[in-house]
Amino acid sequence: MSTSVLSIREQLAGLSPAKRALVELTLMKKKAAAAQPAQAITRRPAGSVIPLSFYQQGLWVLSQLLPDTSLYHVPKGLRLTGDLDIPALRKALNHLVMRHEALRTSFAITDGVPSQVITEVVTLDLPVIDLSQIEASEREAEAHRLLAADARRAFDLVNGPLIRASLYRLQDSEHILLVTLHHIITDGWSMGIL
Repeated sequence: MSTSVLSIREQLAGLSPAKRALVELTLMKKKAAAAQPAQAITRRPAGSVIPLSFYQQGLWVLSQLLPDTSLYHVPKGLRLTGDLDIPALRKALNHLVMRHEALRTSFAITDGVPSQVITEVVTLDLPVIDLSQIEASEREAEAHRLLAADARRAFDLVNGPLIRASLYRLQDSEHILLVTLHHIITDGWSMGIL
């Protein structure tokens, strides 16, 4: 036998019974996964009804019970310092929306059942709220008040979009970008990527 096989056996023999069992379980899972043929993900036929995931069903029901709640809004604020090309930022946000169907998804009732509707083109506005004329000592507090109100503003799950962005100008070289999504189209992992 080769020395590498002996060293692996020696390493396994040196493990506790619990760790050996964990290694064996991991190897069995890998072997079982390799034995199953890979399943291709097929493209959804155009015009087909897209059901809600289990998670989305729960949020849909809650949104029907509490239509004006902001409990399921996922706001993300980002302070931007330095020169800002606002048209380029607007273009980048809209390109992001164009690339990801989830950001163009709204929800409708089809045959009595909620379903997802993906709009081909959604264009986000990026309103710029200029706070630079407010006294510097009051500007930050006013920005926080407006940001909180913006984050709570209701979404229309039927008409969408379920993403919005606003830019708060504090001074020439300081802005706060607020992007808010409804939780029915995003999660913590996705927001981290965004």
